[in-house]
Amino acid sequence: MGAFKKKEAATQAQNSLKQVKSIDSTSICYIDNRAENLFYKIDYYGSLSGTQNLVFGEQIITNFAAVISLASIENSIYTTTGYFVDTGIEASLTKDEIKLAEVYDQIIGLFTAKS
Repeated sequence: MGAFKKKEAATQAQNSLKQVKSIDSTSICYIDNRAENLFYKIDYYGSLSGTQNLVFGEQIITNFAAVISLASIENSIYTTTGYFVDTGIEASLTKDEIKLAEVYDQIIGLFTAKS
């Protein structure tokens, strides 16, 4: 996160940071402009080796991976397929698919006494 004295300076920095790309010209970031603050997140959907060397305008930034810390890998690519595993249910009692809306009730049901 970067702090700026004026929102115009934050916007200028945001525009510069948007120019940083992977070697294959893929955007690598998500920037949330919060007026005088920028929240910068590496948002790259390829393998991590794709962020090893970056391009900023005509300049190549080498060994970028060595100067960043990986805080988390998140599944921010929204997909219609997810996985839910419950090792306490007999395989014969499961459905091949459950709706996302049913997951919460299914988990709660595991802790609810059956009569």
